[in-house]
Amino acid sequence: MNQEKKRGWAGKGFYIVLILCAAAIGVSSYVIFNGDDEEIPEPVSAEIGLPAAESAETEANKATESAVVLPKTPVNAEKQTEETTEVSAEPGWLRPVEGAVSRSFSGDTLVYSSTLGDWRTHNGTDFAVPVGTEVKAIGKGVVTEVGDKGVLGRTVVVEHAGGYQAVYANLDEEVPIKVGDEVNGGDVIGKVGKTMLTEVGEQEHLHLEVMKSGRYIDPLTLFDE
Repeated sequence: MNQEKKRGWAGKGFYIVLILCAAAIGVSSYVIFNGDDEEIPEPVSAEIGLPAAESAETEANKATESAVVLPKTPVNAEKQTEETTEVSAEPGWLRPVEGAVSRSFSGDTLVYSSTLGDWRTHNGTDFAVPVGTEVKAIGKGVVTEVGDKGVLGRTVVVEHAGGYQAVYANLDEEVPIKVGDEVNGGDVIGKVGKTMLTEVGEQEHLHLEVMKSGRYIDPLTLFDE
């Protein structure tokens, strides 16, 4: 009886193993034959939900469309150049007389005055020429003052372009121009006199002062030496 039971269990075990093998074969076949048919999804742009290739192309097109091409030459470049030239334009300067310099512009340096016997600054340049020598305008401008100007004596003041002002001092009493007259470089504005009290003891000369924007400068810097 026991032997018959053992044979029965052995027969059942054989069938169980057979069923399990068949199931394994079926699963393997399904994986092999259906694995190639499964589609791999295209990578998707995380930003806009489009395929990655299409998204990159779209971004490139946007960058191209948004690019701004600046003009090489500003629209108003020509006008700006003209305005700059007009503002910075200065007249050509001429020496007022042909005499040699007898006393130079001193700036902030004190120089001795033989007339007054003291040390002081000399704000102009003295040109040694005889009394009666014609004095000419150093450039184009408008006469703004004519008359006695304190210690400078008989004086003519001319305003020039570029913020320049020329002061012709120690002139003769007779002056052929008046306030408001326009003069050109080389026009006669008077003659050398002996009316400047602070330099009456010096050699006969024309005293010329030049200011730019209200500050004294050395007149000789304007002329070609």
